[in-house]
Amino acid sequence: VWGKHTIFETALRSPLIIKVPGQEARRISSEMPVSSSDLYPTLMELTDIPTNFPLDGQSLMPLIKEGKDESREALAFSYFNNGISMRTDKYRLMKYFREETPKIEQLIIKAKMKFIQNSLPIYTLLSAIFLIAAVSCASSKEEEVLEKPNIIYILADDLGYGDLSFLGQTKFKTPNIDKLAAEGMVFTQHYAGTTVCAPSRSALMTGLHTGHTQVRGNRGLNGGQFPLKEGTQTLATLLKEAGYATGAFGKWGLGYPGSEGEPLNQGFDVFFGFNSQTIAHNYYPRELWDNDKIITLEGNQGREQGQYAPNLIQEKRLAFIEKNKDNPFFMFVPTIVPHAELFAPEEYMEKFLTKTNPEPPYQYESKLGPETYYDGLDDPEHPRYKAGGYGSQAYPHAAFAAMVTLLDDHVGQIVSKLEELNLLENTIVIFTSDNGPHLEGG
Repeated sequence: VWGKHTIFETALRSPLIIKVPGQEARRISSEMPVSSSDLYPTLMELTDIPTNFPLDGQSLMPLIKEGKDESREALAFSYFNNGISMRTDKYRLMKYFREETPKIEQLIIKAKMKFIQNSLPIYTLLSAIFLIAAVSCASSKEEEVLEKPNIIYILADDLGYGDLSFLGQTKFKTPNIDKLAAEGMVFTQHYAGTTVCAPSRSALMTGLHTGHTQVRGNRGLNGGQFPLKEGTQTLATLLKEAGYATGAFGKWGLGYPGSEGEPLNQGFDVFFGFNSQTIAHNYYPRELWDNDKIITLEGNQGREQGQYAPNLIQEKRLAFIEKNKDNPFFMFVPTIVPHAELFAPEEYMEKFLTKTNPEPPYQYESKLGPETYYDGLDDPEHPRYKAGGYGSQAYPHAAFAAMVTLLDDHVGQIVSKLEELNLLENTIVIFTSDNGPHLEGG
């Protein structure tokens, strides 16, 4: 009720963490909220790439350098018929639309909100975001600067504020993400682009709030989602024009296959993963997209669960880093973990289950306490089987803990690859969640 799809903050608030080698780790309690849309102008400033078009986001560099920014403005946002909200340094003003809210009242409020949206930056609900900016020293300058840094942006799917152990989670650990937090600057008032998947990604990719960015909901279309327009100045487009190799690996959701919004038409050289965020509900899909081609996963046909998609996609990410070790690159990592079909490989599930009998067929108990069986969709003849429907899960809490543990391992593998190739000291690594936690899938 209070998380994803709503305008409320409960379970959605998460920090923004920035690590700059040579600077002390510290907690930055900005009086005015900051947004993930601020990452677009921040990255442009860090890479010294000019923008000659308007952005709603404001660079975070004053906060990074000085720990304060008196020029920051209030944030405002709306989400379909759910409500409107404004956030300032002291107040959270919300108007929630319920079923009985008269349509005329909604129209009047939205008309007022339109004026606000054109007057203020508008952003929406929270995510965790962690920015590790590696800095190289230029001997001719007193200040530390980034010289064409690599950029890795990791976007978790529906990861809540309380799902990381450095923020108080005690049921499982996230040591790799915790390490980023321990070594970085923590922003305590950070908000994501919006409250659901596609428009959150749109705000991130365009640097525009939900009053201006083109994708404002999870509208399905032609086997994918409503597309970004041709000619959109995405983050990937500008970085590619500046000489970066660009790759996206995971869940797209900003343009159906063959549309002007598909990743290869929005600044990415390569793409591997799910075009449709609906199909991305499933962890053992029948197929994935490799650039503009469909590849069949033979191990996942019928009832088979032989190829775990997040691991297949992770292999492509690590290969992309290896391939581009000698040139600047931007790698977008919109992982599907941990939303929302609660499936994890056996070795991860076993971390949170106890066998109650010594011989097969084994019976298990969850280490996280009593579990409620989730009765999902398991009929191969059903049209949504492995096509958006969530499979059944006997141990949903254990599965969720296993999935976040796997996500943490993936983050660790990416950082380890950077260290192995001596790239970490000139790489910006960002970790965030697209919105707050989900209820679906168990």
